[in-house]
Amino acid sequence: MYIQKLWWLFLPALLIIVAVIMVKINIYPQNNNFKINDSHSADPIITRNTAPTSKVNVHGVPVLIYHIISSDTIKGSYGFMPLSLFKAQLDYLKQEEYVTITLDDLYDHMTFGKNIPEKAIVLSFDDTNETDYTIAFPELKKRGLSGVFFTVGSKANTILWKQRLQEMHSAGMEIASHTMNHKYSGGGPSTKGKRIEVDNEQTIRYELSNSKETLENIIGSRVNYLAWPGDSYTENMINIARELGYKGLFMAKTDYTENVMEHPLSKSGFNKAGDDVFYIRRITINGSDSFDDFKAVLNDGIYPRS
Repeated sequence: MYIQKLWWLFLPALLIIVAVIMVKINIYPQNNNFKINDSHSADPIITRNTAPTSKVNVHGVPVLIYHIISSDTIKGSYGFMPLSLFKAQLDYLKQEEYVTITLDDLYDHMTFGKNIPEKAIVLSFDDTNETDYTIAFPELKKRGLSGVFFTVGSKANTILWKQRLQEMHSAGMEIASHTMNHKYSGGGPSTKGKRIEVDNEQTIRYELSNSKETLENIIGSRVNYLAWPGDSYTENMINIARELGYKGLFMAKTDYTENVMEHPLSKSGFNKAGDDVFYIRRITINGSDSFDDFKAVLNDGIYPRS
């Protein structure tokens, strides 16, 4: 009788001990959304079924085009960007937390839906101008940004530019093709974007293959992307580029090429998952446009501005 009374006294303590043991050996059901964070342990934090910390890019990626950045230019124009405005634009991108991504990142996003930063952007520079190296490259590097330099093969094939491109590539800049001789296959200011000739296949193959090979030999890395000079191309040129191993082709609606050739897809805008990587859109940044125009372009992708 005395032992029974003692049993009832110790029963609550016994139940507590049993409950603790059951938790330790995982008999109770677990919540999959849990985190282990023992501040006294050297083990890493383990998180299951948690949402990604960065927001997903859903509005698309702007690919901006620059040409000559000039410290002597006070009032800009289509091909010339005042240095002060260029610096202000780069500072704004940093302030607004834009992230420069590689062309492979863009390709993977468009082709496979790869997740990229919400404010992913590509900054591209055409024509192998002197200011690519003397201004654009150091200003990008100073801010921890990367750029894509669409390079003309014949310009690159000099001792000076070989050294420059190797330095830029080693510093994280991308080198891509802008054909061998920046040859228009029609279009241009004097023709108001109308095609005036048809290049033969031998010329097209030379322009595309030799620029690719030249640049690959200089930087010691694959060159998989090309931007059409003057936004001038045909379906045959696209097919040849694909055959030669280009993964992505860039176009750009400018203020003097209005649907060059027969391509209604030739227009500005953002690039989204599922879009065609052989019609990658770019947005011209015109040196005569205002800073407000620049901010608006980042929101709507429209060029030219009204």
